[in-house]
This record gives sequence, structure tokens and C-alpha cells, in this order.
Amino acid sequence: MPTKIGWTGETWNPIIGCRATSPGCKNCYAARQAYRIPLLMRGRNPNATSVYDGLAKMTKGRVRWTGQFRYIPERLVETLRWQVGKRIFLGSMTDVCHPLVPHHWRLPIWAVMALTPRHTYQVLTKHPEDMVRFYEWLTKGRQSDCLNRIINEAARIHDTWPGRRPAWLTQAVEDIDTWPLPNVEIGVTAEDQNTYDYRARHLIQVPAAVRFFSLEPLLGPINLRLFDALTDFDCYSLHERIHGVIVGGETGAGARPCEVSWVRHIVGQCDEAELNAYVKQLGRVVIDRNDAGFMGESETDWPDDTRHHDWTPFRAHYQGAPVRIVLHNKAGADPEEWPRDLRRQDVPARRAA
Repeated sequence: MPTKIGWTGETWNPIIGCRATSPGCKNCYAARQAYRIPLLMRGRNPNATSVYDGLAKMTKGRVRWTGQFRYIPERLVETLRWQVGKRIFLGSMTDVCHPLVPHHWRLPIWAVMALTPRHTYQVLTKHPEDMVRFYEWLTKGRQSDCLNRIINEAARIHDTWPGRRPAWLTQAVEDIDTWPLPNVEIGVTAEDQNTYDYRARHLIQVPAAVRFFSLEPLLGPINLRLFDALTDFDCYSLHERIHGVIVGGETGAGARPCEVSWVRHIVGQCDEAELNAYVKQLGRVVIDRNDAGFMGESETDWPDDTRHHDWTPFRAHYQGAPVRIVLHNKAGADPEEWPRDLRRQDVPARRAA
């Protein structure tokens, strides 16, 4: 399904449903959508049913996931039918690596990704530790078994193809020969230093052609280098193991503040480590500091026509006072409204050899 998410082109959801994991899940857009879809369908037809029925509920004025997951095998063939290569976000309505998702649900998904090297798949999770367990389950103790199980599952999909089997599918099974799959990018979502530190340790253990971080919704400052002293992880090994960072403030109802300094610090660290940086949006509640040269004087200042007002309850005007930036785009997603140094939208990608 086409999407407005800037760093991808399509979404693919053979698994749906989720369970909240950390503070970043509080205002989950996917939960709101899973709750809204059945209501819209029944608004047109009171007897209509939806695959999203029962996956999200309203509790104390807030939409929450119920913790149920649903596997929809008929959606597996969607990307097989797309003949033109696309960038595809796997699991926009779930976390396919959640511990409650069975490994055998994931296996045919990875086989489909192996069968379609024309596409680039982006897998985003808050549970990279379960991704590690999934790959261990695939290998059965031997690395070669991992690719063999993917090939066997791809062959099963080939043999059970409904109707007339396309000629390219047979060749695609024979062409699977590389592990990790070169067209699968693995990303980890984190919202603050604690979630980043824990999840990043596991991300670097995941075999992947491309690894990336999605720091969204950004709820605090994050130092990309302060974790895992056991592996002496620093900005140099960051360059070797990670291929990009996506960052964004929170959007929608109940959005929490995002400070521009947090975003700027992450972009600066990406530059230091030679990583691609993609600033997706600054969020609904954008906070900056009332410093000298605050408006329209340098690359780090706001455009002259940007509206702003004091964020403190006492309307303080002291140096460094928090100031809320009021942008025309409610999600803070229009780069033309940002300082020039934040207008960075380079998607995570494999570096040239």
C-alpha cells in the first residue's frame, strides 16, 4: 500500500497487531489506525467485519493495542505481484519481531523477500533481541542452515502458487544464494538513551546488509556512541556497522515536546561518523532555546517568518529560555520551515565498496 512515510514507498503487513513495549508506544499511530478502520467500515455497512477487529481498543480516552497478533497469509503474495522494484516498509501495523510473534509466521515472509530481490525491504522493530533469536532458530546451530531454510520455504511458496505460475518465480528460487539477504534492511526504533542503549546492543548482532536506527518519537537526547563498552563501540565502529539514522519528533494528539537541540546533536554525530541522516519531522510540539541570533541570521536559525512564543509559564525572556516554535505544518514535516542545517533527508543505504 502506498504511504506518505518519506523514507519508504510502500507498506506491507502480512502480520498485524501489537503490544506496547516502552514510552515511545504511548501515542502509537498504528494503534489509532487499527481502531479507526473497523469503525469507518461499519459506518458504511453495520454488518461489515475487518481484519483489524479486536486488535485495538479505547481505554480511558486513549487507543491501545490489545496485545493480539494476526497472521494474514493471503497478503504474502502482494509484493510478489509487484513487478517494479520498490522500497517497502514491512510491518507498519505491527512489530514483526515482537516476542509474541511466532517464528514460523516470519519464515514465509523472509522467503518472499528472498524471492523478490528487485524490492528493498525495511524491517523496523523495538525487539532486535527477538530478531537474533529468530535467526538462531533458522540456523539450528549452523549458519548454512539459515539460507537452506529460506530456500526450502521459497520452494514451497513456488509449488503452492495459485493458478498459472510465472516463469520468473522458478528462476527466483534458483537464484537465492546470499546470506544475509542483500535486499533486507534491519532498523531499530528508540526514543531515549535507555531504549537506544539496550536495543543497539542487539542490532549489531543481527546479520543484515543494512542496519539503521529510527529515533522516533524522539523524547530525549541520545548519544549514539555511549553503549556497550564490552565491544568498545565508538563512532568509528558505528560507521562500520550502521548505515544511517532516521530521527523525528512526535506527531498527532497528545504529542510530547521535541527539542531542536536533540535533533541537531544526532545529525552532528551522524556527520562525525559519516552516516546518512534523515530528519523526518520535528513533531507537533517543537521546542528551541531563546539564544542570540535566534531568528534568521545563520544556517542554524529559524526562517524569518517562523512563528514562536514563550514556552515557560511565566513568559520568561532570559537567555536560553525554552521557546515553542509554531510551524504551519502541524507535524513539523516541511523542511522549508526548518533551519537549513536540519534539512537532511538521506535515507540509510549501503556504502559503496
